[in-house]
Amino acid sequence: WLAPIAPRWKFALALLAVPIAMFANLLRVIGTSFGATRWGVDAMTGEPAHTLVGLAVYAIACVALLAIARSMPRTRVTRSARAA
Repeated sequence: WLAPIAPRWKFALALLAVPIAMFANLLRVIGTSFGATRWGVDAMTGEPAHTLVGLAVYAIACVALLAIARSMPRTRVTRSARAA
């Protein structure tokens, strides 16, 4: 909430977190399924692969949220607001 974004856009960004997380999780499931057909279920559900896929999905979701937040209109900070 520290970003210089209008409150309504902050609320919209918070609401967008849910579909972004769902889409990123869908990518994880699809990627795990393709990996399981290619390298086998044991290889994809094992520790290194499962952890790396989870980290990649988290990174994709974070980048998506940051990109959307960056594209939102900024509010201007006036001198009187800085002094307060």
